[in-house]
Amino acid sequence: MIAELKSMFSSGIDVPLEIYCPANPEHFGLTIQLMIGLKNTEGADSFDTLICTPSWIAEECEQQNGVWGYGRLVGHLS
Repeated sequence: MIAELKSMFSSGIDVPLEIYCPANPEHFGLTIQLMIGLKNTEGADSFDTLICTPSWIAEECEQQNGVWGYGRLVGHLS
């Protein structure tokens, strides 16, 4: 059994994810829907993930008195 990424989508942007660049790469949060399924089949399951920067998490913590960490990918765009 081999899984593959079949598609990615974000309702928060209006360009393909492959060419998307946030207005401020040092401070952003973007929810992405990943469609992952078995290779050479048509079916897929949907997985939502939030990609964000540490400064975005810090701001969310200040505004909401904390944030859930599950399903978050924190990184630096270079």
